[in-house]
Amino acid sequence: MSLPVPVPRPRAALVIALAAALLGIAASPLLAQRPPVRHLADVKELPGTLVAKAQLRTPETALRITGYRVEHVALPEPHPAMIQGRVTEIAEGWRVTVRFGAPLTVRDQAFSLVIDGRWCGFLQEAPDLLSADAVCFDASLVRPGAALGVTYRSIQIVSTPEEERLLGPDAVFADSDEAIHYCSSRLRLRAPR
Repeated sequence: MSLPVPVPRPRAALVIALAAALLGIAASPLLAQRPPVRHLADVKELPGTLVAKAQLRTPETALRITGYRVEHVALPEPHPAMIQGRVTEIAEGWRVTVRFGAPLTVRDQAFSLVIDGRWCGFLQEAPDLLSADAVCFDASLVRPGAALGVTYRSIQIVSTPEEERLLGPDAVFADSDEAIHYCSSRLRLRAPR
């Protein structure tokens, strides 16, 4: 005697198919990706891989630099940025955090990151004023032995973000009245993992 083979009811089969499809979509790596980068603030929120750091025994310079941290940040997709006066497609950046031994004095001048004498980005002070960070997109600056510093020196914006599609402006120093405060510990890079 053979037993009848159960035939799935159309409604149950539809529910099973929909559940499987929803589970497949929920597990999809496409949904796990971060939203696209539109602004510099979005880049600062991306996870990074530590590639260099320095911790000084005693604070240095008039701004009392105590160290820095450099993290490699991979962008989810290429994005245009202004580098050395040209719009360039970039896929990575370096988040640089500089630490200080005393709270910074907030000024009405731009606070800038400097690498080997070149402007690299605007530093944003942390709420406690004991650190400041910037994102550098110029790969030619982030290299072993480079000197990292900060300054309140006046800058001249070479370009402005077009329709907010660029991640940041490009700038050069307008004068040399204000000192650049360099950390004595040069960049010692390790490959991102």
